[in-house]
Amino acid sequence: RGMWLSNSRLFILMMLGFAVGIFLASRFKFSADIVYYSVAVSVSFFALLYGAKWKKVVALALFLFCVAAGAWRLNSYNRESEFARVINEKTRWDGVIVADVDVRTDRQQLTFRPYGYNQNLLIFTTKWKKYSYGDRIVVTGKVTVPKQSDEFDYTSYLHRFNTYAILSYPQIFVVESGQGNSITAALLKMK
Repeated sequence: RGMWLSNSRLFILMMLGFAVGIFLASRFKFSADIVYYSVAVSVSFFALLYGAKWKKVVALALFLFCVAAGAWRLNSYNRESEFARVINEKTRWDGVIVADVDVRTDRQQLTFRPYGYNQNLLIFTTKWKKYSYGDRIVVTGKVTVPKQSDEFDYTSYLHRFNTYAILSYPQIFVVESGQGNSITAALLKMK
């Protein structure tokens, strides 16, 4: 009879499970505990039954694992903003530029992580001063949420990059340079 689950079918099963997990997580709110429990159960079934005669049960366990992984992936980007308490307030921040500076024709965009936070702020600023990855900066400005439009979900787009709020044209003071990851800095210099 041969193996009923070829490598290509196994791959399709896994991708389908991942897509189903993303779909379910986008439609329903799952707590992290449910997702972790689902992963633990499916991994346990897979580990206990791998190589057994019940190949369909093993495939089902793998499918459920991929569903849970897809739900976890989407939920990891749908977190609450750490900046919610300071929206529309003028605030002073100290932190580091954590990504390559995006220079546009009319402005620069800095991905900035304040000390003590796990999420980023996107800073829009003028082009006249040069900023770099790893610069430690102090910024003072009004924190806002990204503007939404009917055509594009800008908030979700920014969440993909762990960015949850915006500072438009704040005051910026560079304290020191070279505070980022040295490997990332070297790779960015080669760019």
